[in-house]
This record gives sequence, structure tokens and C-alpha cells, in this order.
Amino acid sequence: MLDPEVLGSTLPGFGKLEQTAENEYSGSLGMRIGPVQGKFEGGVALSELRAPESYRMKMSGRGPVGFMEGEGEIRLEAVDDGKAKPRRP
Repeated sequence: MLDPEVLGSTLPGFGKLEQTAENEYSGSLGMRIGPVQGKFEGGVALSELRAPESYRMKMSGRGPVGFMEGEGEIRLEAVDDGKAKPRRP
């Protein structure tokens, strides 16, 4: 989940991410919230890495309609069939 291509493909609205520093990435995000939609240029920063179980993610971006920020925690856990799946707290 630290590979820019894998990370970008798992985040809704993101296309390709480019690594800019250790655990930091930049890219474009297409987002729609109600009647407001737009494209934002911004970044993703990962912290509190506890590979391969979890990390914190902070996103931010700016676009013609304003700015966006968000953060959350990503956790991977094995399930009965042995495959990993995301879990929401």
C-alpha cells in the first residue's frame, strides 16, 4: 500500500500519484460533493506507519472551487479466507 500506483488506484477520485518524498505523494483528485465538483491538485502524506498492519493518511488539495482536506487511518487485517480487507473503525 506504499506503492504510488497501488495507493492512487485505491483512493476514489485519484488518478496517478507521484512520490515526492518518503511517504509523501502528489497528484490530481476529481471530487464531487453535492452540486460542487472540481479537480484538485494536492498531496497525500502517510504517518504512523506500522507495516503491514496500518498507517495514518492525510490528504489536502486546492482547485478552482476551493480547497479540501481529510485524514484517516488505514488498517489491513486477515479474514477467515486468509485475504486482507480494509476495516473501518
